[in-house]
Amino acid sequence: TMYTTRDTGQPEHFIHFSKWRYPLDLSMGTISDVTPRASDQPLPDLYRHIREQEAKGMPVTGLWMDFWWKTAFPCASLFLMLLGGPLAAGSGRSGAGLGIGLSILLMFAYYMLLALCKGFGENGTMPPPVAAWLPNTIVLVVAIWLTRRAARS
Repeated sequence: TMYTTRDTGQPEHFIHFSKWRYPLDLSMGTISDVTPRASDQPLPDLYRHIREQEAKGMPVTGLWMDFWWKTAFPCASLFLMLLGGPLAAGSGRSGAGLGIGLSILLMFAYYMLLALCKGFGENGTMPPPVAAWLPNTIVLVVAIWLTRRAARS
């Protein structure tokens, strides 16, 4: 049933159909001139895009942060694993439980530092490579120190 209404909202005309074929064009046209988000671009494309924006004189600090973030963030799980290993190994009765608790606490602190550094990198307070890699570097240094300490005892 198809109907039209008056300005008052009351139905005016009714047309009843037993079957109605309405032609719909469901084909998708092409979308042009759309630049994908930086987080969606592979590193080589993102690098080219950054260089093009720099040549135009556009601000690129946020784009550089995205570039370095895409290189540093995948390493986070490796560095956290290296940090958690010596903590979880622990010694004594409460060593493993305490180590696992410390691992969770340090992981939370790591992600807080990660968010803080990312913000500093995006607003230009820190250089983007430093902002992206500083949390990983700190975790790696602490993991090496804990591993050496655990090996000595």
